[in-house]
Amino acid sequence: GKSANCIRMLLLLKQEAFLTKRSKLAQLLETNIRNISEYRKELEEAGYRIESTTGKYGGYRLLPNSLFHVVSLRKDELQASKRSTKLLEKPW
Repeated sequence: GKSANCIRMLLLLKQEAFLTKRSKLAQLLETNIRNISEYRKELEEAGYRIESTTGKYGGYRLLPNSLFHVVSLRKDELQASKRSTKLLEKPW
């Protein structure tokens, strides 16, 4: 449905550092190109910031300082974070 496609579009935009054409997004989401504008609007209402550029080289790009930035940690970084949290919880 619409919500699932919005999430899929968000993930696609998150993977790309450059502008992604609406036609490519529509093809990947197996939907009509007109729906891509609706999905963008829904994502922006949810707090995500999406750059939109028109023209031959235009498209959409998720801005890096969007709300709900997800950080992916490597296994060693995650373990270090857990250890430091435990140390901070200890009374001094």
